[in-house]
Amino acid sequence: MLFKIALGNVRKSVRDYAVYFVTLVLGVCVFYAFNTIANQAGFLSKDTREMVKSIGILIRYVTVFLACVLGFLMVYANNYLVRRRKRELGLYQLLGCTRGQVSLILFFETIAASALSFLVGLGLGVLLSQLLVFVTAALFNDCVTNFSFMFSTDAALFTLFCFLLIFAVTLLFNLRALRKVKLIDLMGAHRQNESSRVRSLPASIVLGVIGIGLIGWSYVRLIHDGLPVGGGDEMPAFGVTTLMVTVGTVALCFALSGLLLYVGKAFRGSYLRGINTFTLRQISSRVNTVSASMAVVSMVLFLAITSMTGGLAICQSAMEAIRQNMPVDLYFNVRSDPQGTPPAGAPATPDIDAMLASRGMNVSDVSDTVLRMSYYESLPETGAVTVADVANSTGLPVPGVDYSSFTFGDYPIWFVKESEFNAQRRYLGLPEVSLGQSGYILTSNGSNTLKDFYRSALASGLTFTVGGEVLTPVESEPLVDRSAAMCGAVFNTGIVVVPDNLLEGARAAGSSLSCRYNVDAKVGDDWGAKADEALTDVIDETDSGTNFYTGHEFVTFTGQLEAAMGLSGIIAYLAVYIGFVLVIAVAAILAIQQLSGCADSAQNYRVLSELGCSRSTMSKSLFVQSLAFFLIPLVIAGCHSLVALGQVGLVVEETGIRSFDVALVPFVVALIGVYCAYFVVTYVTSRSVVLSNK
Repeated sequence: MLFKIALGNVRKSVRDYAVYFVTLVLGVCVFYAFNTIANQAGFLSKDTREMVKSIGILIRYVTVFLACVLGFLMVYANNYLVRRRKRELGLYQLLGCTRGQVSLILFFETIAASALSFLVGLGLGVLLSQLLVFVTAALFNDCVTNFSFMFSTDAALFTLFCFLLIFAVTLLFNLRALRKVKLIDLMGAHRQNESSRVRSLPASIVLGVIGIGLIGWSYVRLIHDGLPVGGGDEMPAFGVTTLMVTVGTVALCFALSGLLLYVGKAFRGSYLRGINTFTLRQISSRVNTVSASMAVVSMVLFLAITSMTGGLAICQSAMEAIRQNMPVDLYFNVRSDPQGTPPAGAPATPDIDAMLASRGMNVSDVSDTVLRMSYYESLPETGAVTVADVANSTGLPVPGVDYSSFTFGDYPIWFVKESEFNAQRRYLGLPEVSLGQSGYILTSNGSNTLKDFYRSALASGLTFTVGGEVLTPVESEPLVDRSAAMCGAVFNTGIVVVPDNLLEGARAAGSSLSCRYNVDAKVGDDWGAKADEALTDVIDETDSGTNFYTGHEFVTFTGQLEAAMGLSGIIAYLAVYIGFVLVIAVAAILAIQQLSGCADSAQNYRVLSELGCSRSTMSKSLFVQSLAFFLIPLVIAGCHSLVALGQVGLVVEETGIRSFDVALVPFVVALIGVYCAYFVVTYVTSRSVVLSNK
């Protein structure tokens, strides 16, 4: 009998509280689908497999965290559902049920709701996981092979474990709430209206000023200090900023109920029109009741927006950086000491071709056209030139990073020959440059800060003395196209192109070799790995005791891209996963709170109906209440996110990559779309609950 009662209650709950069940179904669906990522590795190539498995391990840990978050929010939501049913639970006791039997009914209801939501969610999760296989392949630029329908028992059991914990905790809180309430309180619950006590105007003003002041101050601190990308000493300051915005948000939410009412009263004409008085007091009362949870919802929504949009935009920028800064397939770079003594029989400038030939290797085996470039750091007239020297000669401040104490002052300025630079530009399909007898061009693909610095330096008439010739710039802007990427360094923080004859007699600081393959990328990369081993052997054998060679680099486009894709894949999956679950959770909590409040206010709407208020007027009032309830935390979270994402954009732009403003749009639209969908469902359901009891 008790089980039949519980099943009947579940059926009614499905009808009346669809938002609650939909949220649980979506939670199970997302938890299962994302925890099958490790299983998807079997459908992908060997190179991608390990990266996907690593993502799967991280997803497992993140799922535990998200389960805790979702469990906390579900417990909070259940308090409203139990309170809504107090009279029903009291009626059971009046009919002869003991508290233990009532508790057993709640237990059966929880089991039934859990089983229903888990089964439906698992079914949807299985379908979604099949789609994620192809999403994962596209993300890693891979192909799906030998695809077959997949069901992961491990992911299903892990999801079941997480949700059993959630519902166990939920059940314990429900039973605890029931034991603490007296029978007379249960039976009189339907006559107890929600208190409309509003904080006094002075208290609301003080709290509002404190909240807005702390939030504004935290914005200023974040804009001034930036994100703690360097860690270390920057973290405590960032922690203080985070604490300030959190406390400010809580204070503002506590002040809103009073401020809304008093501001509304100030517009007397509108306040007294129709049932605006009732609507505003309902909003103020609900905000006053859930001010603490509204602050939590605002902060969680802020975390969801920034994690998804910021994370995905950073990934997109990282991939774009690789394609911009690596215009060749293979790159070698051997550095040497310009003041040192070369090993016996070795040239003063490292000869990569000769080093490889000594081990029976030739780059022509994998490429038709090879680029070779020597670069110079120390000049006969001035010695080594650094970014700080350029700043001193032009009177400009040494460039640095706005969000940390780091500066580029010690970075060297390299010099390369015009002929070698033009050979590279021809190879990339770019027009050649002409310097004449006393001209130079400055190139850089470094951060925007460096580019702006060089732009100002060139405008001030920056000159260099090379080979006894005073060189003046032939361009007023630094050259930042693809040819700036491989001038002796993948990340070029400053290279000056000068006429060939002026570097005769100078000692090069190293040389580079780069090419595009005329063979399959895998074959070329394998050859490059063997060539790197050969270079290492040559340097180790010939450089013993001289320390002439100061280092060497081996970079492939495929390797760079795979490394970026692996990191981007991890960030993208975590960003989407965390952001999606958090948005669902907070939207569901807002929906359940609003529906519970409307159910509690049903008696008020019956009174309005008896006084002659039309259904359309009451529907409009419900719409405004629901809109305000959803809009307040979204506006607060949106303001926080705009400031935070602005700083994320600055960090991205410092790498020399374009702003990700365009990339933000689809993800913000998707998040707001989910949020608005919950708002629509909430309004429609609350309208049905209230007007059906009219």
